[in-house]
Amino acid sequence: MALPKPGITPDSWLYGFKRFFEDLDLAFTFNEVARAEKYFKYAELRLTEAKEMVERGRSEYARKLAEEYERMLNRSLEIAEKVGEEGVNVTEVVATSTMTHLNVLEQIYELVSEEARPAIKRAMEASRRGNERALSVLGAYEPERAVEISIQILEEKAVEVREGVGEYQRVLNRTLSIIERLKSEGVDTSRWEQQITEVLSTPGELGEVPGAPGMPEGLE
Repeated sequence: MALPKPGITPDSWLYGFKRFFEDLDLAFTFNEVARAEKYFKYAELRLTEAKEMVERGRSEYARKLAEEYERMLNRSLEIAEKVGEEGVNVTEVVATSTMTHLNVLEQIYELVSEEARPAIKRAMEASRRGNERALSVLGAYEPERAVEISIQILEEKAVEVREGVGEYQRVLNRTLSIIERLKSEGVDTSRWEQQITEVLSTPGELGEVPGAPGMPEGLE
């Protein structure tokens, strides 16, 4: 998923006006779902600003922008969780976007100074937690969509899944739990089970590694 264009960046004298109008926008948005959407939109904007500044060699801005990203992402999820089913569309966007965010933050982490790295690392953890929270909420209201998004993540990180890397093992376990629930409700889950089997198998040799970490019983 593509990130938004950064527009005016923090090294411009106009940046203060940009942030002022964002704050004004949030203050006068009274619908909670719309507020959650806007917090997430501005979180993404902070991330893309951080990326832009680091690429320009101005990594001194990265720490503060990463902190703002973390704050706004968390606020978006707090509001979406509070409104429950009404916030499902927001949580779906968060679930599909945060792994992209994490990839961007991993790139930034390698380029910034040691001083900025703790803030970038906290932002990375916020992306992981945000993805987990969003998928959990989505799983309660739109379980089939939650499974589809989870499998996309697993496919993108197939090596980490097969090696049992913690964060992707959690995604796998959550996905299998939702699949079991759907199966108990009479939903045909065979296509998802096949996709997971492929993720957990050696590329091009389906079913070759039945002892791989996370290989669920019944899919071996």
